[in-house]
Amino acid sequence: MQPNTQPQPVQPTPPSDEIGIKDLIREFRLWKSLIRKNWHWLLLAGLAGGALGYFYASRDIPQYTAKTRFMLKNEGVGSLFGGQMSSLSGLLGGGQMGTPLERTAEVIASDRIVGRALLREITIGDSTDLVINHFIRLSNLRKAWSKDTLLKNVRFKNTDNEIEKLNIPQRKAFKYVKNLMVPEKGMGVVRKAFDKKSGVLTLSCVHKNEGFAIALSNVIYEELSNFFVEQMTFTSTNNAEVMRRKMDSIQRQLNSVRRSFAQQTDQSLGLLLQQDKVDLKALSVKEQMLTVMYAEAVKNYESFQFMNSAAMPSLTLIDYPYSPLIPVRKSKKLYSVLAFTCFIFISLVIFRIIYYWKGATLRHSL
Repeated sequence: MQPNTQPQPVQPTPPSDEIGIKDLIREFRLWKSLIRKNWHWLLLAGLAGGALGYFYASRDIPQYTAKTRFMLKNEGVGSLFGGQMSSLSGLLGGGQMGTPLERTAEVIASDRIVGRALLREITIGDSTDLVINHFIRLSNLRKAWSKDTLLKNVRFKNTDNEIEKLNIPQRKAFKYVKNLMVPEKGMGVVRKAFDKKSGVLTLSCVHKNEGFAIALSNVIYEELSNFFVEQMTFTSTNNAEVMRRKMDSIQRQLNSVRRSFAQQTDQSLGLLLQQDKVDLKALSVKEQMLTVMYAEAVKNYESFQFMNSAAMPSLTLIDYPYSPLIPVRKSKKLYSVLAFTCFIFISLVIFRIIYYWKGATLRHSL
C-alpha cells in the first residue's frame, strides 16, 4: 500500500493583535501628516491656550509663607518630657507612640495648640481681634456662610477664649475654620514638618495676607511652648498644692499645741506638780516636732514653687518669621508654556479622532 503523498493544505496564520514596527511607523507618519496639514489650526489653539494660562497665572493671589524653625532641647524640660513620653510608650508596647519629633508635630495640629491659637488676640495693622475673626474676614467666609442659618450670623467676642464655653453656632464655625487650618487630607494654612537627622521642626503658616501669616505662626509657637511648660510643671504644681495643704494642717496643730501649753502654764500660776510637768514637757516636745515639720514643709513648698517659676520652654527657637516675606506666585511663563503645549496636543488628538471616524465611515459605506 502506497503512502499518501498529497500535500496537506496550509492553515492560514491567524491575525496577530500585537502592534508591529510597521504599524508604529505608519502611525508616526500619520501624525506627522496631520501636523503638516493642520499646523495653522494647531498654532492657533496653542496661542489660545497660552493666553489662557497667562491670564490664569496673572489672576492668582500671591501666598506668603511664614516659617518658624525650632528644635527640642536635649536637657532640662525637653528631656524630662521626652523621658516621660518614652516611658509611657514602653508601657504601651514599645515605640507605639512614635518619636518625640512625630509626637510634637502631631500635637501642633490639635485643638490644644491650633484651637487655642484661634481664640487668641493678634494685631494686624491697626486691627486687634481674635485670630478666628481675622481669618473669617480675610478669607471672606461670610459670603460662603450666607446660606447657612447657623453660620451667617456667628460672632466671636474677645471674651470667647475657651472652646468648652462656645455656643453651638460658634462651635460649628470653629470646626469649619479649624479644618481649613489643618485639614485631615491635603494641605491647609498650618503645615508642619521635621528633619529626623537634625531634629529641627518647621512650622509653616501660608496665607495671602503677610501680617496674618506671621502673627499666626508666632501665636501657634507660643501655644506649643506653653504646652511643654505645662507638661513640665504639672507634677510640681500638684506637689506644691499638696504641700501647701500640709503646711496649713501642721500650722493649725502647732497653734493648738501652743495654746494648750499657754493655758496649762497660766492655770498652774507657776506652781507645778510633777504630773503637770510631765504634761507640759509632752506639749513642749510636740511643739518642737511640729515646728520642725512645719519648717520642712515650708522648705519643700518653696522648692516646688521655685521649680515652677524656673521652668523654661523645652523648645529652642532657631528661625522666626518677620516681614518682608517673599510671596509665592504662579509662574506666568510656566503656565503659558504648559497651556500652549496641552492645547496643541489636545487639538492633535481631536484631528486624529476625526481622521479615524472618517475612515471608519468610508469603510462602512463601501
